Amino acid sequence: MKKHLKNLVAIIMAVALAVGFTSCSNDDDYNYDSTGYYMTSRAWGGGLTTSERDELVETVNDALDAEVNTYLKYYNRTEAINYFEIFVVEYQQLLKNGIPGVSGTLTLVFELRSLGGGKVRSQSLHITSHSCKLV
Repeated sequence: MKKHLKNLVAIIMAVALAVGFTSCSNDDDYNYDSTGYYMTSRAWGGGLTTSERDELVETVNDALDAEVNTYLKYYNRTEAINYFEIFVVEYQQLLKNGIPGVSGTLTLVFELRSLGGGKVRSQSLHITSHSCKLV
């Protein structure tokens, strides 16, 4: 399962960089006066033990902090929502064939939050060993 967790992190980084480069064509467009945003994740199911699930969430959140949240903290609400929606769709597409080793359904939830902590958006992915669906 550790091998699959590393794959998830690689996918997050690939999606983050792709979205970052397509949505950040001009750094001067950042709104530095905005309250800012960040993404976080949580997960359950998939036949994971508690420690595997905790490791997955920690790994995903660390990757989000390193690759995604550095951009989002400067975005205004509209920019953050657009980035979030593109990110989740691209993430789902990269996992469309599932994750080998998952038993049952792994639910991975991404949340977009303001720096003040309020939830702005939430999207869930249902991941099996052979598919990934955005719900």
